[in-house]
Amino acid sequence: MKKKDNVQYFDLFKQYDELKTSDKLIDNNKLISTTLLNANLGYQSEQYKEFLANFELARNNRWYIKFDKFVIGFAQNLRFGSLALLPVLIDQDDSSVETLNLCSNLNNQFLTTFNEIINQLLETDVAVEVVEGIILFNSEVSNEIKLFFSKEWISYLRIENGTR
Repeated sequence: MKKKDNVQYFDLFKQYDELKTSDKLIDNNKLISTTLLNANLGYQSEQYKEFLANFELARNNRWYIKFDKFVIGFAQNLRFGSLALLPVLIDQDDSSVETLNLCSNLNNQFLTTFNEIINQLLETDVAVEVVEGIILFNSEVSNEIKLFFSKEWISYLRIENGTR
C-alpha cells in the first residue's frame, strides 16, 4: 500500500493572484488612463511615449524604478530561491544600479499626475498596479506598503564557472 503524500504546498503567487482579481484593484490600464485624462494628455503624447520607452528599457534591464515616495529595486529572496532576483520596495536607489526616475517633474505633467494618483490611492484601502505585474497596497496587518508581483518579474542570476 502506497502512503499518501501529506506535503502541503504553498503558492508563492496566491496573494498576487487574489489582488489581481480583486474589486479593490486599480489595474495599470486604469491608472494610465486616469493619469492621461487628468494630465490632459493622450496615448500619442510625447510624454507618454517617452514614459513607455524608458519603462521598457528599465524593465528589460531590471533597473530600479524611482517614484516620489518609494523605489522598486531588485534583490534576492530565499523564499523564491537562492538565484532568484525579484522586485522589492526600498527607500532609495543604489549607486551601482541604473535607475529610471519616474518622480514628479515640473516639465512632465504625465509623471507629476502619475505620482499624485499613486500616492493618493496608497493612502486608501485599494491596491494599485503601479506597473504591469507589480501591485502595491497598504497592508492592514503591518500598516506598511507591500509589493506583490507576477512571475514575469522574477529574474534568475546566471552562474558562470561555478561562481556568481
